[in-house]
Amino acid sequence: MATSFGGMPLSPSKNESLLGATSSYTMDVNFTVHSARNLIAAAQDGLTSNCQCECVLQFNTRKNAALPIFKTKVAKTTRNPIWSLSVEAGKIDLKDLEGIQLVVKHVTGFSAKSMGEAFVSVDFLADLERNLDENGGAWFAINPSPDMPRLPSYGEVRLVFNQAAPAATTTAAAAPTLTSESIPMVAAAVQHVPVAELRGIKASNRAVPQRGETWYAISSMWLERWLVFVADLKHTSADAPGPITNDVLFESPTSLNLRETLHVKQDYRLLDEASWKLYLTWYGGGPAISVTVPKDVPSVSKWMTSLSLARDATIDPAP
Repeated sequence: MATSFGGMPLSPSKNESLLGATSSYTMDVNFTVHSARNLIAAAQDGLTSNCQCECVLQFNTRKNAALPIFKTKVAKTTRNPIWSLSVEAGKIDLKDLEGIQLVVKHVTGFSAKSMGEAFVSVDFLADLERNLDENGGAWFAINPSPDMPRLPSYGEVRLVFNQAAPAATTTAAAAPTLTSESIPMVAAAVQHVPVAELRGIKASNRAVPQRGETWYAISSMWLERWLVFVADLKHTSADAPGPITNDVLFESPTSLNLRETLHVKQDYRLLDEASWKLYLTWYGGGPAISVTVPKDVPSVSKWMTSLSLARDATIDPAP
């Protein structure tokens, strides 16, 4: 969760990793180590563009899983090798994987010297459709080995994926176009997909309120249930948290008076308007509890630390 204004927790940060260490999702990992471009090698007599290059691929796992190491043939006398090595690792649970390491080596005689490494993250694999180009591949920058001289670029390695994982290809819960007329009190039937919903919230999320902006309170209890849902990519609509339950912030189920003792983080979080509308469109529920930052407030930070929902919020029971 993002933290702003003297430690006040607001909403999920764009910079948080899509997958945590506890996320669990099994996918078929099949792709081709297709090629590389603009390679540069360090020979005994200095830098050379006469690369005799190979690529060694290894799956970095959190467990001692017996995953094979893959190795291309040596491409001779080129900075732009084409390897076309097929990699079929089969089904892998992403929670057990740290990433894919690609080591590019310059081969001379019976020895091979590392030119650098590229890395494919678990986040990239979980969101293939969004990350791949129109030809189903992606380029990964090579980070140099320690003994390489400082250069602007060390080249790139290209992977082409044979198929995308189901979670990556679905768009059922993608962020919709929002208008005041399109937000129902009870959401229509939505297929809830964890990776798509988290992606939508990250894309819309803002961590810093500005003067004159309206932000929305959401029950911490409900938001924690949503975070549990998106933390496991194998979850389905049956595991989703259900309608937003902001009614727990009121004095009683039939009252529209907010409790005087509400505390940020413990009882509620604050969301920017776009994020609130996404949650409301996906899940329905409510009611909407909004606060507007005064335009003439000297310090937004100080105003937020003194915020009282019971005193400052506006209630809309039927958004």
